[in-house]
Amino acid sequence: MRNHIILYLILLLPVFTAAQQTDSVHFKNTLTIQYEYFHFDKQFANNWHITGLEYKHETKKAAILGRLNYANRLAQNGWQGELEAYPKFSKKVYSYVGVGYSADMPVFPKFRAGYSLYVNIPKSIELEGGFRYLYFDKNLWIGVAGVGYYTGNWFLQARSFLSDNDGFNFAGLFTARRYFGEMNDYAWLQYGTGVSPDETRNIQFTTNQRLYSNRIVLGIKKSIQRKNILQFAVGYSRDEYKPSTFGNQLYGSVGYGRRF
Repeated sequence: MRNHIILYLILLLPVFTAAQQTDSVHFKNTLTIQYEYFHFDKQFANNWHITGLEYKHETKKAAILGRLNYANRLAQNGWQGELEAYPKFSKKVYSYVGVGYSADMPVFPKFRAGYSLYVNIPKSIELEGGFRYLYFDKNLWIGVAGVGYYTGNWFLQARSFLSDNDGFNFAGLFTARRYFGEMNDYAWLQYGTGVSPDETRNIQFTTNQRLYSNRIVLGIKKSIQRKNILQFAVGYSRDEYKPSTFGNQLYGSVGYGRRF
């Protein structure tokens, strides 16, 4: 099975970078289809499959996204709808706001919401503060704090997620992104500990709230003739799904976007 992993699309973190602001003004819309695959050697008997269709519309003041997701996991099928917006208040201040709903819990959380404010300060540093909200069978509030740094063609970012759900829980992500041209040409490497509420595997919050998880992901995004966007990623994580009991998780993604 490990030799036949399908590459899947890892959704970008909700961060606008300076490279994104220099992209062509001729394309205001992007339609993207993406597929995710998860394989567990011990924790779950069945592999997970997630497919998403996303539409994004960009203006000078904001980007607005609508997304429809379908998943087969936990031996069940389900749908989820999401809306996100990225309003820009100035060249140095912008934000993220998102909501989601699914009638098919536990394949997806019934509700999800989030907000982050991003502020660029001197020395090419970007600060983030906000929250995430998930509802399964009870409310889960998660604080978000992050710092990013631009240097040459690189963007480096560290983010933390803090919550209290029958005990303190911490998740951290470090991302290094190397741009090769416009916003749709870059490679990236991400290392994380814990489970982030921004990941599609956030349903593991229901079972892995106080257990350990370490994850590494490598991806690349490439534009072809400016209108076409391809993205691939592969990753591995080692999860403690029961006290002192660990399992391996393999995943991959593939996605295609068309700008118009």
